[in-house]
Parts: sequence; structure tokens; C-alpha cells
Amino acid sequence: MKKIFTLILSFLFLGINTSIVAGDATLRSISRARTSSLDGLYIAGIDGLNNSFSNVAGLAYLNSKSIELALMDLIGQSELDNHVNGLYRSFQEDNVALSAGIIFPFAENMVLSLSYQRAYDYNVNWPFAVLTSTDSSSVLQTFDLYNNINIDAILTSVALKFGSFSIGAALDIFNLKYKSALPVTNSEWGDTLGLPAYQMEYNMDAWSFGFNVGLMYDINEDLRLGAFVRSSFSADLEGEAKSDLLSRIDSVSAQSGVSTTFEYPWVFGAGLLYKISPVWIINLDFQYSLFGSGSESLQMNFSDPGWNAKDFQIDQLTGIDPSNILFAFENSFDAGAGIEYSLTDWSFRGGYRFSQSQNSTASYNFLFPTVDQHWISLGLGYNDTEYFIDLSAAYAFGKDTEVVSVPAISGKYDSETVNVSMTLKYVF
Repeated sequence: MKKIFTLILSFLFLGINTSIVAGDATLRSISRARTSSLDGLYIAGIDGLNNSFSNVAGLAYLNSKSIELALMDLIGQSELDNHVNGLYRSFQEDNVALSAGIIFPFAENMVLSLSYQRAYDYNVNWPFAVLTSTDSSSVLQTFDLYNNINIDAILTSVALKFGSFSIGAALDIFNLKYKSALPVTNSEWGDTLGLPAYQMEYNMDAWSFGFNVGLMYDINEDLRLGAFVRSSFSADLEGEAKSDLLSRIDSVSAQSGVSTTFEYPWVFGAGLLYKISPVWIINLDFQYSLFGSGSESLQMNFSDPGWNAKDFQIDQLTGIDPSNILFAFENSFDAGAGIEYSLTDWSFRGGYRFSQSQNSTASYNFLFPTVDQHWISLGLGYNDTEYFIDLSAAYAFGKDTEVVSVPAISGKYDSETVNVSMTLKYVF
């Protein structure tokens, strides 16, 4: 078993070192292998360090010191069948996230943990080309068009057990990186000034704080209930904005400092775990996210007076105002179920989850193409009391959504995603 564990660990690091970061357009938190295979929520279940961000009360059920290492490989593709320009498909690339940490029983009824995790990983990247023509000339241009919101978390957690009850709390320290790029039309081009369009890019980051609390209650030895609350957090992003549009057309610097505020909402969840026989266990879960309570947009504030004076509008190429990126999100929910068949050393798992998009009709565009998704997942686990390995594979197919908006972004949106996960745990 130790040789197998070493080989898997070597493969894990090789995969990390050779991966490309891009991936899926989802604002849901990332789950480890066991949770991912059972429905991606598993709110009343025990899944090691995954509980630090899902239901921290579950840590109280762990009575051994352990080290965990987890790899999540997310491959997603979005699609827009536009009424004017036809079919767009985003790039389909790997989005690899690593998490690691330690669990330490501190006293008879108290468990502590410290971990680093990729909490949220929103990525979409489109190929985008524009052919612009007049009576006397034509110009073909290619652009980057992407939106990346990556949020890493350092989680310090404590869980306590009192008879049939367990409670837990975690302090969440977030590091948020925001990168986006899109083309911006040059309205002066018809007067032969510059090019028809120019690239605009944002690169910002920030630190923020939040918390989550959880509760579990064993009604009897076969039935457990769980619930959690994860706080909202606000991040004051700062960084750089770049575009040759202003330098070529308005004689303004091609670069400016930029700031904005990103908000992630409160999230609530509840679930149950029921042991229907000595070897069969089912879980039912529900999660509700208050996306509708957050800010309506990312309002960009530029440090350069020339950039602030520029009257940006909704662009005809993308349907997006680059100075005020619209959110207009709505509250959304996730609901799922899972089943597990456990033998002495092996476990076999399966699950289903429906994930409702946070998008309203107003917020669909190239930067936020997320549709409702149906997730189907399978997984297996192996343990020999010292080493534990969990593997999972999940596939999501979108519920195609027809959107009527400005011509550039009207049409039918759809998506598909594959998520492969592996968790390694050593108990000592």
C-alpha cells in the first residue's frame, strides 16, 4: 500500500507542475473527492478537511491526527449560439486546484485543523476575432476575452462534540485574484483614427476575511442531521488596467491604477445522512446562496484622470460596459442526493445534484455565461487504517437557456463540465 501511495503522490505533483489554469464558469465552492462523488454538498457527512469549508462541525468526529492532500481537475466549456454571429464555444482547458492541511485532535472532545484550499475558481476564456470593413479597407483582429475569479482560502477551524451534538467554527482568510480581458470598440475608427477595436485588460487582487459555522446532530446511530452558515465577504480589489485605446485615440496613458469591490454572498445549507443498512448510506442536501443581495456590478475606479474622464458605454462587440461590469445576479440553490456502499476496505459512491445558475436575464454575457446544471458523479475509496485514497469523477450538462438582450450576447447559452478529484490522507 505504501508503494501505491508514493506512486500516486508522485503523479499528483507531476500533474500540478504541468497543468494549465483555465476551466469552468461556476461560482460554487470546490469539493474534495468523497464529497464530489456523493453530490458535491454532503452537508451531514464526514470528509476530512472538506468539512472546514462545508460543515465544520464534522471535524469533531475525527479522532486521529492526519495530513491530507487533495487535487481537483476541472474541465469546462461554455457555449453561446448567438442570433447574429452564430456559435461561440469557450476554450476547453484544465483548471487544477490543490489543497492541503492537517487535522489535530486537541482534547477528548475538541478537534483543530489548519488548511489551505482553493475555495472558488471561476474561469471562462473565449476565442474572439473581429472582421471590420469599410468601402476601402478591411481589418481582421483577434482578442483575449476571459474572466477569471480565483479565491484561495486559509482556514483555521475548531470543532467540539457534546454527546449527540457537534458544533464548529472556522475563520476564513481569502486571497482573491481577478483577471479579465475584452475587446473595446474604437468609435473614432470611421474617421481613420487608430484601429477598429483595442484590447482592455484588468489584473487585480485583494485579501478578505469571513467565517463559517456548522452544526451536526445524531438523532440515533443511523440518522444524522447537519446545517451550516457561511458568511459573506467583501474584497477591495486593486491593481492595473491596460489598453492602447486611450493612448492611441485620446493621448492618455495606456495604463492606469484601478480599484473596485467584489462581494460574495451568504450561503446556507442543510442535509441528512441515513444508514439504511450496515453497508448502505444515503445523503440528501440543500444549499441556498444569496447572490441577489450583493452588488449589482463591478464599478471600476481609475486612478488616471484621463481614464476616469473616458465615457465608456455598453460595447457593441461584447454587450459589456468595461468600466461597469454588470452582475445583476439572483439568489440560487443547489439540491442533491448521494448513496454509498461500504465494505471493510473499499467504498463505492454515486450522486446527483441540480445547481441553479445565479444569472438573471440581464447578467448573461461572455464574462458570465453560467446556466443551470445537472451533475452526475461516481467515486470510490480505499483505506487500510493508515492510508486513505478517495477518487471521483463528475459530469455536468447544462440546461440550455435562451436570452434576449443586446444583439452581441443574445442567443442560447449552454455548458458542460467534467470534474476529476483525488484525496490522499495519512493518519498518524
